[in-house]
Amino acid sequence: MNEKIANLIANQPTSITLEAYKMPLSEFQYIVRNCPQLIEVKIWSGVNEWLDELVLLPSLKILKLDSLRFSQKGLKKICELKNLVHLELNECEKITSNFFSELVNLQNLETLHLTDCEVVEYDDLKYISQLPNLSSLFLQRAYITSRGVSYLSSMKKLKSLEFIYCDVEDGMLKLHDLPSLEKLKLDYCYVSGRGLQALSGFKSLKELEISFHVDYADNTALRYIANIEKLEILKLKSLSKITRSGVEYLTRLNHLKTLILERPWWGQSGFKILSKLMHLNSLMISDARLHDEGMSTWSAFKHLRYLEIGRCFWMTDTGIKYIASIPTLESLRLFNNSRITEGCIPYLYTMKNLQYLRVFACDHLKHEQVDASNFQKTIQITS
Repeated sequence: MNEKIANLIANQPTSITLEAYKMPLSEFQYIVRNCPQLIEVKIWSGVNEWLDELVLLPSLKILKLDSLRFSQKGLKKICELKNLVHLELNECEKITSNFFSELVNLQNLETLHLTDCEVVEYDDLKYISQLPNLSSLFLQRAYITSRGVSYLSSMKKLKSLEFIYCDVEDGMLKLHDLPSLEKLKLDYCYVSGRGLQALSGFKSLKELEISFHVDYADNTALRYIANIEKLEILKLKSLSKITRSGVEYLTRLNHLKTLILERPWWGQSGFKILSKLMHLNSLMISDARLHDEGMSTWSAFKHLRYLEIGRCFWMTDTGIKYIASIPTLESLRLFNNSRITEGCIPYLYTMKNLQYLRVFACDHLKHEQVDASNFQKTIQITS
């Protein structure tokens, strides 16, 4: 056995990542049989024979498989790993309903992560809903529809639900009664207007990420979101139809601490309203039509500690002046802002609480131009 594998075994790892196309089966067998303490295994481009070996690991709880080349017989081996609590299957094109009917054997499973599983259909979620301890479900590119989503309504322990490129449609109508749901992600999904309206009923939700479909990305959508009373983290994408009136709804979110905005194209008065979010401590804005004027009220932020501005091509050095007026700011990240220059550096030096500054891909401002000794507190400056 080669020295690299010998050293790996000698270190008694509890977690390993292996690439099947670079390693013969015999080496994998040797590693598994000499590392019974393994808790986490990640395999790239594995084949059926590799799965046969995993049943020999008594402590295996986390399994991550990428670029799957397994047959249906091989996939059934996964369902024999009764101690698994975390399962990720990426690029799982061969998964069918037969696999999901066997998946219910994993009664200890808490996290299930499936990507590029276009052969998954709505009735397959019926089997997923029978996993009694599942608390986190991630589905990407699955053909599920509202009928499939409705099966999940019985999952009382589900805390995190993430859909990417899925047709959720009216499915949200069935999920607002989930008592434990704290995180919901709807990224590049089709959600109907009725489905969005149902968001008002998600009483336990603390984190929401949603990218709006062009047909329903209007102010009404934000009105529904504003009714989620416990919301602490909100990420919104594709906001081309939102106006100042829509932004005003967000000020109702009295527990909101983190706000992430991608492509907010509302007017400058909308950006001024953000300073009314009195409990906000983190704000991230990218690809925005943000002018200096939109930041003129930001000194009103009383708790903002982290600010990130990226790809805002209308912001100039005057915008940095307004940012510098935020009294509590500790961390500032600037990227791809082509109109800020070294002329903004004196404004940065006035920031009394700044401890971290990152500047990169700004054509006329380099992090090397900023002198850390000119700040009132010890500061880390990076690119």
